[in-house]
Amino acid sequence: MYILTTIADLIQISPEDFEKKSIQALEDDINLKYANKVIQRIGLCICLYDILKSSEGLIGHGTGIVNVNVEFRLIVFRPFKGEIMQGVISSSSVHGIKNFFEDIFVPGNTNLFEGSKFNAAERTWVWTTDGQEAFFDNHEVVRFRVEAENWHDLSPQQQPKPGDAPRRWAHDAHDSTHQAPPLPANESLGKGFYIAVGLLPLSFALYKFSRMNTDEQPAFTRWINSYSNWKEKWTDRNDLHTRMIEQAGADRNLFLNTVGSGKVNLKFPEIFNTGAPWNVPAGHGGANMDKLIAHYEKENFEEQEKKMQALRDGSITAEQPVQRLGKKNPPNP
Repeated sequence: MYILTTIADLIQISPEDFEKKSIQALEDDINLKYANKVIQRIGLCICLYDILKSSEGLIGHGTGIVNVNVEFRLIVFRPFKGEIMQGVISSSSVHGIKNFFEDIFVPGNTNLFEGSKFNAAERTWVWTTDGQEAFFDNHEVVRFRVEAENWHDLSPQQQPKPGDAPRRWAHDAHDSTHQAPPLPANESLGKGFYIAVGLLPLSFALYKFSRMNTDEQPAFTRWINSYSNWKEKWTDRNDLHTRMIEQAGADRNLFLNTVGSGKVNLKFPEIFNTGAPWNVPAGHGGANMDKLIAHYEKENFEEQEKKMQALRDGSITAEQPVQRLGKKNPPNP
């Protein structure tokens, strides 16, 4: 009775549903689109069962709607032939019984029990067996067996033109009325046929006109060849573009796969030891540094003597008692 059907479809999420989670928005839109709908040759869709996979959403230009390709499964109501089902009689007529809802019909003359007759006064079918009568009253629960399924295509059909004979067919199994086959309609060949016939001599005339001068190529050929220089230009441009792409790929491959070295080998290291004196390390130049060394040694010796004398006299500033800060009277003018 119930089956799972896999469907792939493009689902559109409107901007007002962006506050929902993506999975919730997809489920709501799928149920809104398919629930309680009949799919031709598949069945009546009940609800969404699960989502198998989905693509990344693409936002449409100017609308803000997110388009997502989704593959999902639906719970579908489709009884199989020979299945026993249970339903409720909704109405009865001389043709048969409508059960459960309007799309289940049981023909009375062929599919009800032998000995069943329609009671016009009670508007119900009566089954007589062993001298007893059993009434198929409305709203009674019954069991029935599925014998066949009929699909009706409800897609828009082309309307008949004025003057055409109407075409009718018997669409119900219980309807024994058949209309006569439609009469043949007088249809014209159409404008397309006459236009095609008229273009044949016109094309021949244009061809003759283009070949008036036999020493040259036809006019159409000369006109087409006038744009041949674009072919060479685009060929050179494509060749240059291809070589640029190949060189860029080679450079990227070299950059990603080549291990760099942390040491740089100079071809002429002595260049750092020549030139101006400020480029020469201390003690490695050609100038005499004896007087400069003696000057700073003397200053350092004198500074050390001052520190030693302060240590012997006990006059080191860090070892002196802290003087309290007090209010001093300003000097007399």
